[in-house]
Amino acid sequence: RLTYLVAAPILILAYTLCLDNLLNLAMSWPLIVRHGVAFLVILPLGFVMGMFFPVGVRILGLHSESTIPWAWSLNGCASVVGSVLAVVIALSYGFKAVLCAAALAYALALFILFAADFSYHWDKDYT
Repeated sequence: RLTYLVAAPILILAYTLCLDNLLNLAMSWPLIVRHGVAFLVILPLGFVMGMFFPVGVRILGLHSESTIPWAWSLNGCASVVGSVLAVVIALSYGFKAVLCAAALAYALALFILFAADFSYHWDKDYT
């Protein structure tokens, strides 16, 4: 599953480059077609972005189950702060800056997940 997570920052950056052209092209299409395009645009990104927390909780559970409630609270806090920060960045620098910040955040989360999973396997296999 960790390999699917690599797609999140890559997809976000691809959306940063391609989404404007697609949305401008779709403006003249019928409403039902635009709904379908929106669904198809959101689906893959939502899928890979939604995998980070469950995978992180699984890895955290392998290390210490008592810290899982902390993960839930940090996830809730990050969701609130992230949504406010996204609005501030969008108003100040534009939506592409929000997408770049999201790609950076997901790349950092990916690095942390890989590091945590690697250290677990290292400890388990070699100690």
